[in-house]
Amino acid sequence: MEVLHDEDDFYELCMTYFRRAHTANIRHAEIMSDIQAHTRRGVAVSIVMNGLERAKREAEQTLNVSCQPAQSI
Repeated sequence: MEVLHDEDDFYELCMTYFRRAHTANIRHAEIMSDIQAHTRRGVAVSIVMNGLERAKREAEQTLNVSCQPAQSI
């Protein structure tokens, strides 16, 4: 997790997951993120959520993988 710093990092992480899901014929995913693991490292909640949300939208549009809104645990 130490390498996740900006919105693009979270986007890339999430898109990698969605691409693998697509390859495995998964069409719906429910993802969760441990926000506190990132905020304690000084990463703002908005950075995490914006990256995840951007990946979610792209996965729905380009991979036909739907996703519940990113949840924080």
